[in-house]
This record gives sequence, structure tokens and C-alpha cells, in this order.
Amino acid sequence: MPRLGAILLLLMLLSPSAAQAEPRVALVIGNGGYAANLGRLRNPASDANSVAAALKEAKFEVIVKTDLDIAGMRSAIQQFRDRISASGAGTTALFYYAGHAMEDGRQNYLIPLGAAPAVVADLELESVAAETVMYQMDWAGARRSIIILDACRDLPLLRKSRGGKSGLREIAPPSDGERDKEYYFAFA
Repeated sequence: MPRLGAILLLLMLLSPSAAQAEPRVALVIGNGGYAANLGRLRNPASDANSVAAALKEAKFEVIVKTDLDIAGMRSAIQQFRDRISASGAGTTALFYYAGHAMEDGRQNYLIPLGAAPAVVADLELESVAAETVMYQMDWAGARRSIIILDACRDLPLLRKSRGGKSGLREIAPPSDGERDKEYYFAFA
């Protein structure tokens, strides 16, 4: 079972009565089948399936994807954005990611399968910025955006590389966001 403390807290905040009134869309990604250079992860796929089941019980329409390369991640994020947009005003959007991630001092990067970053600068070229996901949620008109990163932050290749950090940085809501929108972030 994944570290669901933050997720369960967020789900409790989203009361069942609110579920009747608001559309809910979630994208759940679990990446674990990395090549040996990054280190395979055992739990992301099962964590993603457990989280997806909990979200379905909380009345979310859930898109579940596992072991995605960069094209697959971008496609899933576009599909998520389009579903949020189609759901209309008042949509609660939730993004959950389990897999490798790292920050470069500016942004958090979600590492897809097939990535082979040799230096921190490669993260921008070979990964998906978590802030990109937030931007897509915001652009689609989500009233409430929730991002949960259950990420392994220990990339052996980049430990010695200049500028790599082992944690994740705080994500700031879009500066041009509307006042009636809500943003929630959790790192597990």
C-alpha cells in the first residue's frame, strides 16, 4: 500500500456531498520499469492502482497509466487536460505520480521511462516538469487542482552532477491564477 496519508486527508476534504455537485477528474501515473541506469522501482504500478481505486470510490473519473515514456506521459497529460476541460466549470482535478523525480533548483521533473539524464540540464530535455501538469490543469479550467508526488528522489546518475538536488521544491500556483481557484500540493 502506498504512503496514502496525504491522499486520504485530501479525499476527506472532498466530502461525498460535494461529489454530487462537482465533476472530478484524476490522472494517476505509476512509473517503475526503469532501465538499470536509473534503478527499477517495485511499487509505483501497484501504488497507482491502489490510488486509482480510492479515487474511484471518491467519485473521480480516473485515467490510470503505468510505465510511460516521455511521449506517453505527454499524451496522458493532454488527455487529462481535455477531460478536465470537457467536465466544465467547478471541476476538481487531481494528479498523482509515483516514480523517479528530481528538482534542478528551479522546477520538479517527473522522470519517464527511457530517460537517460547524464547531467541535471538533461532533466529539462528528457522529463516532464510537474509545473507543466499544473499549468495544463489550470488552463483547462479546473476549479480545484491537487498534485500529489509520491516520488523516489534518489537518482544515482545525478548525485555527482552539478546542481542536482535530492528533494523536491515547493510548487507555486500560477501567478496569474484566478482568485476563486484552489491549489493543493503534497509530497510523499
